[in-house]
Amino acid sequence: MIGLLQRVSQASVLVEGETRAQALGVGDRILHSIRPGFSHGDRELCVTASIGVAFADTGRDDTGDDILRRADLAMYRAKNGGKDDVCVFDPTMHDAVEDRLRLSGDLRGALGRGELALHYQPIYGIKGEPLVAVEALMRWNHPTRGWVSPTEFIPLAEDSGLIVPLGAWALDEACRQLREWEDTVGNGTTQHLKVSVNLSARQLVDEGFPSLVAGTLARHGVAAPRWTGRSSGSWRCSSSARPRSRTVPSITRWPSKPRLRAATSP
Repeated sequence: MIGLLQRVSQASVLVEGETRAQALGVGDRILHSIRPGFSHGDRELCVTASIGVAFADTGRDDTGDDILRRADLAMYRAKNGGKDDVCVFDPTMHDAVEDRLRLSGDLRGALGRGELALHYQPIYGIKGEPLVAVEALMRWNHPTRGWVSPTEFIPLAEDSGLIVPLGAWALDEACRQLREWEDTVGNGTTQHLKVSVNLSARQLVDEGFPSLVAGTLARHGVAAPRWTGRSSGSWRCSSSARPRSRTVPSITRWPSKPRLRAATSP
């Protein structure tokens, strides 16, 4: 006998059958039944589902919670794979979650251990001008994994809220480095150099962010026009980071007027 738990939004379905194909067929029928659009007022709406499937096999001491947990992991794999799909649990999903949790725990102490650094990508004018700016890119040198890709640890920082203190550190470090270059090079090449720092959606909706920027620029003696805040990526953040009644703090309230611009590259 095969037990199947499927999680569709907030619903769980237990199916008993003799074959796995029979149980998987239930998931496919659920998908097809909700795909047709429907009218609501003057709007045409569509609903999709991400379905996670986990099996309870004879001979295993599985509890209902065990099966539901595995179905959850499979559901999130289906969502991350593009949604509107049925995904079956396999043990590597559990390993991936455990690895993500370990990496997230390591990231919490990375700044204090001095594992994070900013690397600076030069930006030149399109008409052959000399160096006009640098983009500050956060990098993590893990003690056992080596260099961890930003595509791995930045989403972890955003989901956990660590992006706020890490972003504040990046802003401070970039401004400190810009001031150091200007004080030590001394040949005028850095006098008008600008620095671009990546920002996240969490930072931009923080009411204290304008004051943080203004205070950091003032502390290092960096003029506001020499700093550019760059919103990168897909503005991904958890629902808890997107309060419905809040928007980006008005730039007119900022003590100084740095530049903000949007971008799509990581």
